[in-house]
Amino acid sequence: MLYKLGNSALPSPLNKFSERELRWLWRTLIFQGARLPNEADVPKTERPGVLASTISSHNHPEELIQGLLNKKESQLLDAKWLEWMDSDGDRLLVWLLSQTQHLARQPSGYQPISVDQTPREERKDAIILTLDLWEETIENKQAFINERRTEWASIRTPDHETQWINPKDSAQLKWAWSYLIKQQVAAPLPSPIDNRDLLACILATLDDMSYGHPAEKQLFQEKMKKTWSQKKYRDSGKAKKQHYMPLTKDTRDKLSALSEEWSMKPHEVVELLIQEANEQKTANTN
Repeated sequence: MLYKLGNSALPSPLNKFSERELRWLWRTLIFQGARLPNEADVPKTERPGVLASTISSHNHPEELIQGLLNKKESQLLDAKWLEWMDSDGDRLLVWLLSQTQHLARQPSGYQPISVDQTPREERKDAIILTLDLWEETIENKQAFINERRTEWASIRTPDHETQWINPKDSAQLKWAWSYLIKQQVAAPLPSPIDNRDLLACILATLDDMSYGHPAEKQLFQEKMKKTWSQKKYRDSGKAKKQHYMPLTKDTRDKLSALSEEWSMKPHEVVELLIQEANEQKTANTN
């Protein structure tokens, strides 16, 4: 069956609803017992007509509409409270999705909103819909947003700790994500499809590690960075034949300890330290 196109199919004042409000309306009607299909199975242009038909078939349409309007006013945050979601790119949306996915109940037959099943382009809408459906007062929702902003500032990995990750280096990004998976710390996210996704997955994982012990996260990042530096050095073809170096026992012991801590051979540790010292000297010179 085809329905009337556009929001004009809905009775006033529902015909002025935004896409966000229509998403909320669809699920709210289901919560109230309406027999609506899965929204994703209905073409976007036909959804207002489906909603209009559902409302008009109610025993008391006018009372239903007024009740929906009252509920909207008591549940939906003003758009200004949602602008913060755009302030820190994909990694913030990934984190917010994990923070909000359990707030709203889901109607029977709908897949739960989840971090590992929500594509990048749907994350923001999924977060907003979850907040809109959350059975809480406007004041408590505002408090929730403020709390999340404060928490995000504390768990977000500082930029200076991730500057070594090049958002345009596909090889490095693929290696970093593979490394996190092998270390069994990768965030539960859909498989990244491009550099943007890879970067978001990597940074989101490091952000999530902030909930653990700070020293452990720092050691993990240092080891990850050094492992990449060593791989890059090897791949560059600059590795040379090993030479014997006379070292004191104390120096050999320290080298052995670093070798064990970084999971590298002793000569690889020496090569890496020399490489890093040279890079630092070059950076200071410039």
